[in-house]
Amino acid sequence: MAQGRAEKREKILEAAIRTFALKGFHQSRVTDIAKEAGVADGTIYLYFRNKDDVLISIFEEKMKMIHD
Repeated sequence: MAQGRAEKREKILEAAIRTFALKGFHQSRVTDIAKEAGVADGTIYLYFRNKDDVLISIFEEKMKMIHD
């Protein structure tokens, strides 16, 4: 993954964490995450299949950090 793509993906994940913390997972929409990240809604789908995929990716990344 190119450096710019990796940074944008991380920006989206961090925005998702803030959005989920504020609104809860079920009340959050992809649009909310995109707005928090400062990207277009469609950009989220370049990196993730759906909101569930975003949540799973957060867990995977954080678990990898703990493991490392």
